[in-house]
Amino acid sequence: MWIVLLKELREILRERRTLIVMLLVPALLMPLLMGGLGALGGMMAQKEMNKPVPYAVFGAANSPAFANALANMDGARQIPLASPAGIAAALADETILLAVEIPAGFDADLAAGKPASVKAYYNDAVSVDVVGKRLKTIKDTLATEVRRHYLASRGLSAAQQDFASKPFDITVVSSANERERLGEMIGIFLPYILLMTSISACMVAALDTGAGEKERGTLESLLLLPVSRAHLVLAKFTAVALTGIIAGAVQVISMAVWLALASHIDGMAFLATILSGIGAREFALIALLVLPANAIVAAILLTVSFIARTYKEASSYSGQLMFLLVIPVALSMLPGMKLASAWAWMPVTNISLAIKEVLKGTLTLSGLGIVLLSTLLASVLLIRVCVHLCQQEKVLFRS
Repeated sequence: MWIVLLKELREILRERRTLIVMLLVPALLMPLLMGGLGALGGMMAQKEMNKPVPYAVFGAANSPAFANALANMDGARQIPLASPAGIAAALADETILLAVEIPAGFDADLAAGKPASVKAYYNDAVSVDVVGKRLKTIKDTLATEVRRHYLASRGLSAAQQDFASKPFDITVVSSANERERLGEMIGIFLPYILLMTSISACMVAALDTGAGEKERGTLESLLLLPVSRAHLVLAKFTAVALTGIIAGAVQVISMAVWLALASHIDGMAFLATILSGIGAREFALIALLVLPANAIVAAILLTVSFIARTYKEASSYSGQLMFLLVIPVALSMLPGMKLASAWAWMPVTNISLAIKEVLKGTLTLSGLGIVLLSTLLASVLLIRVCVHLCQQEKVLFRS
């Protein structure tokens, strides 16, 4: 068995594609990709927030204060339109980004204590609603002024006005610390990145050691060795799982290094807050939790690789399988998902939830034990299925 295992590892490490997925992607490409996307997203969001807002206003005389607030809006540039009938066309070709209609008697209604409404036309189907945010600022500022004038006209002092507008407040004393809040946020997507890296490495190795050997005609030579089918499968399974384990370990180490470097960059101080509570023990726990996922994935992919007739067919099956494996990871992202529930027994989902708990600093020994036990049981069952299939000649020699 050990001879077969060493042979499989040598062949895996000779494959350039496997080395790229196992070492280069998790160590460099993935962190650079995620960091680059984050930086690009921040730059584009800032660009959107600073962009000019050409606007049109109708009925400005009905509320000079509102019209003046629009003119003083960041990036405001008034565009004359003949009538409100041209608003839709002007918004469509982006001649304007905002049109406002102030009805007649707007200021008079407010002074009399009657509710009034302004119509605002703009496209809110955007990722960064710049226009909506600027309108809200105008509304809140003017509403405060209107309320103060109205209450003052009825003889209320400034203190009484403050009380009328905000009679009481709620002081929140959170039971969660800063690390837990940030860990909850980062824990939504980090397990996905870690698990997908390991799964990708396992897939490349599994396809080559199963379907690849069928196409090369070397599988028959292995079957002639004085090694039982069970030991042969276990050797291949171990080689595939080790590939995923190495990729996962490299990803965790890379994550620790990149986070430590990024925490010293201006504007990313929140990373220092996370790292302040995460040490070698926590990173070791994350690496430990990635290991059992590789056992499950290696067993499944190795089975698919043996069942497939060709490497191309195995690649097709594995691509569809990758989509199915994303589902249990995605389940952990749903609201209300916790490790302290029945989901702790759901393979892969429980690993994602446990990684989130590690980041938050709330993982318990019982939770860790359930995750490892359930994953071990699932792995053993899947390996037995793989061994059973490899006992059948019609599976090994499909053509």
